[in-house]
This record gives sequence, C-alpha cells and structure tokens, in this order.
Amino acid sequence: MKRAASTEAVRCELARRVLARQDLIAFAWYTFRAYLAAAVHRLLAEHLMRVEQYIRTGGKEGIGRLMVFMPPRHGKSELVSVRFPAWFLGRNPDMRVILASCTASLATGFSRQVRDTIRGDAFSAVYGSKSGLPGDEYVVLSQESRSAEAWDIEGHAGGLVAAGVGGSIVGRGMHLGIVDDPIKNREEAESKIGRESVDKWYRSTFYTRLEDGGAIVLMHQRWHFDDLAGRLLRRMVEEDGADQWTVLNLPAIAEPWARAVATDEVIKAAKAGWWKCADALGRSPGEPLWGSKYDSDALSRIGANVGMYDWDAMYQQRPQRLEGSLIKAYDIHQIRPDQVPDGLREVRYWDLAVSGRKRADFITGARVGRSADGRIYIRHIARFPGPWADARSKMVEVMLRDPASVTQGIEISGQQGGYFQELQRDPQLVGRAVTGVNPQNVGGKEVRANVWASRIPDGLVHLAAANGWDVEAFLSEAVAFPLGAHDDQVDAVSGAVQMLPATMSFGEVPQAPDVPSKWDPFGEIRGGDGERWGQMGSFGNLGG
Repeated sequence: MKRAASTEAVRCELARRVLARQDLIAFAWYTFRAYLAAAVHRLLAEHLMRVEQYIRTGGKEGIGRLMVFMPPRHGKSELVSVRFPAWFLGRNPDMRVILASCTASLATGFSRQVRDTIRGDAFSAVYGSKSGLPGDEYVVLSQESRSAEAWDIEGHAGGLVAAGVGGSIVGRGMHLGIVDDPIKNREEAESKIGRESVDKWYRSTFYTRLEDGGAIVLMHQRWHFDDLAGRLLRRMVEEDGADQWTVLNLPAIAEPWARAVATDEVIKAAKAGWWKCADALGRSPGEPLWGSKYDSDALSRIGANVGMYDWDAMYQQRPQRLEGSLIKAYDIHQIRPDQVPDGLREVRYWDLAVSGRKRADFITGARVGRSADGRIYIRHIARFPGPWADARSKMVEVMLRDPASVTQGIEISGQQGGYFQELQRDPQLVGRAVTGVNPQNVGGKEVRANVWASRIPDGLVHLAAANGWDVEAFLSEAVAFPLGAHDDQVDAVSGAVQMLPATMSFGEVPQAPDVPSKWDPFGEIRGGDGERWGQMGSFGNLGG
C-alpha cells in the first residue's frame, strides 16, 4: 500500500513538472509556492504564452507585439518580468532576453530574481538536472557569466541582459524584449523632454536590438496621453509599416461600456476620443479587477486619495489631458491643412516681446482665419525668441511667405509703436497690408482670449495641424493660460481674432463639420483615412 501511494505521488509530481513546462501559471506556482493567481493573471499568462509561441515559431503564430495596461500593485511585474523570462528561457535556452525598466536598479532587481529562480531547486526540477524527465538537455546558469546585470545559460546561446530606460545596452540582441514601467514618476510623465527621451531610447537603443522573429512586451500603468504607449498606438494607426500591437487593457474597475461588443460602436467611440471596448475579463460595469485583494471599497479609498487625474491614468488606463480653467484647448477640432475651407478672411497678428516685460520673451505671429458662418481657423503660429534685433528678419520672412491677402497686424501698445513704423518703412513689405493693432482697446488678456475660447465648446474653433509649427506647445500654453510661464501664443491668437471683421455673426451655431478627432489617451486617433480604419484589427485583441 505504501509503495502504491509512493508511486502515485511520484506520478503526480512528474505531472506537475510537465504542466509547469507547458503552462506559465503552473510554472509560477511551482517555482513560487506563495504565488496567487486570479482570473486577471491567467488571462495575462495566456497572452504571454502566445508571445513565446510567436518567437518559437519564428513569427508564424502567436503575438509579436503586446501591450499590457494594469494598475499598480496588481501583480503584473511578478508574472511578466520574473516568472515569464525564467519560463521562456527554460523552453528556449538559446534565445536572448533584454529586460528593461525605468531605472537600471529596478531592471537589475528583476534580472536578479529571474537568475535566482533559474538557480533554484524548483526550476531544476522542471528544466534542470532534477527534472527526472528523460531525453531533455538540462537548463542551468553559466558559472562564468552570472552577474545580476547580465548572465548566460550554460552550453547555450541564451541569457538575459538588464537595462535602465535611457541607458546603453551592451552585448547581443534580443529575441524577447520586455519593458516594465518605462516612466519613473509623475514628474517625468508630465515633462515633454522626459517623454521624448523615453521614446528616443525605445526607438534608437532598445528596438534596434530586436532579432528577426523577435517579440516585445510593453507593460505598464498609463501615466500620460503622450507616454510611450500612447505614441506607439498613434504610430500604429497613422504611420504605414508601424508595428501593430495587441493591447490587453485591464482597468482597476470595469468601465460603464464593459459590455460593448459591436465593432462599429467601438470605432465610433474611438473617433470620439476613447476606446470603449468590451472588458477583457467579461466583467460587469463597476466590478474590480482583483476583488480578493482590492475590493470596491478599497479601490474607492485609493481613488479618493490619489485624485481623479492619477486615478484615470494609472488605475483606469485612460490618461486625461489636463484642461485649463479658461481655455479648453484640447477640445479644439484638429484638422489637416487641406480641410481648411477656401474663402476665409485671414490675418496674422504679431505679439511683440519687449525687454523687461514679465514673461514676454517671444515674438509670436498667429495666422487666423474666419469663415462666413463664424468659424475660427488657427492656421499657423510663428514664434521667435527676442530681442527684436534678432527676431525681426525671421518675422519678415514669415510675413513674405504668407499670401499677400493676409493682413499683418503689429502690436502697437507701449514702445511697440516704433517697431510698427520700422516695418511700415521696410521695402521688402511693399504691397503687403501692415496695420497697427492696440490689443488693450479690447480689455485684459483674459477678456481677449475669452472672445475665441468661449466658442470652443460650440465646435467653432479649428486648428490646422500643419507641418512647421509646434501645435503641442500652443495647446500646452493655452491650457496653462493665464498662469503659465508664457502667454505669447494665446495673445497672438487673441489679437488676430480682434482684427477679424466683427460683422460675421456667432448667433446661430452651425453643425460641426465631419472632421477627424485628435489623438488622445488610449488610442484617440487623428486621421480620417478610411483605409487606415480598416487596419485596426489588432485592436480587436483589446483584452484578448
């Protein structure tokens, strides 16, 4: 009887080892007995196993690009950055892994855990000398290369390199690349320079290490509409040949649209600003992601303490754009230059920098048009650092590039009157309409800005996102107005609107034109090319 029981125990143990080789969750439990897997982790594991399938089959099957959006403290790193690389190398000991995170120390910490897992008895029982499974080549750590930053598999070409986002990556390429939380904190997320740095590192350092048939897993909580995930999603839609991503979106609380299933409704919602897709886990609206750890009451307390801005981004995975108290800049319709109608009355107003005037250190010219039905079109903004002597020639170049029909308005309040007279005498501007404008005749900055900002909710303000000017810089300034570091672009638009004929009525609000929406958090799309909408198939994998 005892021998039979012992034989059964051995059989069961071997079955567990075989299952651990085949299934990531079984492997996680076998190598970390305290591991707790909820439904969300099983779903995540299914996606990760399809990533391994993609690499193993040379890109013929599975998922080659996977984005995972999950809230903080929901077990994503343990599975994605520790158990998955160990399981992957056990199955593919000749493959290389690069594991990156927001800091080198964090990436090295993950690498150390993967290395120690492979060193452990449990891993050895699955893939190593203690497996008891015949006909297999054991997977063990190399004795010559085993530092936490980089280590290899004995007798094989495989191994792992840890890297901090922004740092160099030395050594060989990667078949599996994992980026775990590329953004460090809120300060970095809000910095345009910081976001540019992360994006540049991904494109020029991390991505260039990818081998043919390799796969990438990008996993983090969302921080900002323009974070690395936001940029990659935008490229996926807007740029031919860009990587197509499968997106596993897992908000802390299921959204009101959790039961949405109709494809046409999903696309309609995307054009309006949000990806309102069916919940990946099939949850009902309001249901928590990991209820046994964070129930509804716990999530409510977290939301109350972190604030709505961080809650929407980090927990619900739909980062919002910060909006100003006066100008709702991100509600402005962004359109292509070829969508601006003909027959506009157009002007360009120049807000002039004056030495010593607080915060006014740019000379800025906004070209703005108004249609007969009262719509305002912001066509272009030119912006040059002062002083006047340095910026004057550049300003004249812009004036000459504008059509002759565009009236050039020059600010004449204070000492700017002398600059206006200088431009009037400039022989290069003969035949151009150059007029002086005193913005103070209308009122203060806020009053002038409100003349056009108040039209935004009615869909009467449009912005032509033409090449050659920084649209995002204008929107950021408008959001911060009037408390931001600069206000010259807002003042320039206000001055241009002041110049436009007052006879055009804003009385009846016409229907908004059918123009594409701008890009926004978790997949809002700027575009309008019907063929591109037809390529949104990978978003059908949102949540599975």
